[in-house]
Amino acid sequence: MSDVLAELHNDDSAQTDQAGENNTKRSPYMYIAGVVILALIIAGLWAFRSTDVDEEYEKAYHQYTLSVSALNTERKRAEETNESCAKTVSDTHVCADLSNAINSAKNSPFLSIPRQDNPSGADIDQINEAKKNIDMLKKNLQNAHEAVKKASEETTNADNAKIVEDAKKLIERGNNVYESSQDKVADETTRQKLKQAVDNTNTAIVRLDAASDDAERQEARADIQKFSATITENIDLVQNSIKSKSEADQKESTNTTNQAALRQAIGANPSRIDVAARQNASVTGKVVRQENCAQGMVYYLLEVEQPIQFVTSGAKWKNARGEEISTSTLSRIQVSWREASAGTCQTDQQWENVLNKNITVVGPVMGSQNTKYFSTDVAFSGARTVRQY
Repeated sequence: MSDVLAELHNDDSAQTDQAGENNTKRSPYMYIAGVVILALIIAGLWAFRSTDVDEEYEKAYHQYTLSVSALNTERKRAEETNESCAKTVSDTHVCADLSNAINSAKNSPFLSIPRQDNPSGADIDQINEAKKNIDMLKKNLQNAHEAVKKASEETTNADNAKIVEDAKKLIERGNNVYESSQDKVADETTRQKLKQAVDNTNTAIVRLDAASDDAERQEARADIQKFSATITENIDLVQNSIKSKSEADQKESTNTTNQAALRQAIGANPSRIDVAARQNASVTGKVVRQENCAQGMVYYLLEVEQPIQFVTSGAKWKNARGEEISTSTLSRIQVSWREASAGTCQTDQQWENVLNKNITVVGPVMGSQNTKYFSTDVAFSGARTVRQY
């Protein structure tokens, strides 16, 4: 039995020794295979990691380009506003801040980061940092832009308030002139034009207050300024019309007073006028034609309503023909006066305004034995002479 066991043991030992010998022979190949497998695993992991970096970089670079595009768009909008900033904003510092923000956005070194074909983690960090700076520039530009728009709105509101304030003062003045000038103007249409200008300005002020956008506000504001100017123009026209009527009324009143006084002095029927005594006279007649015009003197032929007897208190006077007379009954007399500018004569159109109309010669009748004309001074035009025709 012991022999059998011993034999079996020997067989097992022999097999064990044989297996160890075989394992010893295979170990170098197994090591090489392990190294190869490990290398493949490491290469696979590296390839996987490289793919992740590329994808992350592409996403980061895409976001960067979007930020650059948004910055450029905001910069162009800001540049348009900056062109008119000085005209629309009273605070120059606000315009300067916008200009500086535009320059920073235009000249930033982060605007042109080149794209990497084989990016690394450092490249991803770089592009993310660039995007961060671009976004900050855009934010600064937006803030400066908004500050300008706010300041522009404040300036516009202040200007509008001043325009409305001035317009309301003109409206008040226009209304006062309109109301106080009733029945005092030579031309009533001047008052109506003034009233229309006041109404138009009031309407424009209401439109400005109700405007919902810049275009409506600008249009209403322009109308306020335009109609306010017409208020001033029409106030001047009304005041000139008041002055014209006042002067006309004064002249009419003076003529009426003078003629009444003269008529009272000479009586109602001046059929006999003493030239030598320089008697006051009032003679009414119709202008039948213009005689002549010389050296600024205009001569009219006046046909009187009734013959007038001129006497010389017994003295010998001369008529137009050089004949000595002591009395003369006249149905027509020549009336003359000197124009305002010496050497000029009344125009044909002005003459037609008098032709075939009745005029009154009033004043003291004067004469001289050394002249052949009887002279009189008349109220409506100045020096006149009368003579037999």
